[in-house]
Amino acid sequence: MKLRLYDDGNQLFALLHELGFSNVKMIKAFDRNQQPAQNDEVIVYEC
Repeated sequence: MKLRLYDDGNQLFALLHELGFSNVKMIKAFDRNQQPAQNDEVIVYEC
């Protein structure tokens, strides 16, 4: 079973900003040198 909290990673990105987190970065899981792709199953958010 797969659970996806948000269809668009930008929704959580915006929510973190609204909650007061600054300098939020979206990072591709398992490869910190790349930006996450739309079809990635895991996105890491660094605050």
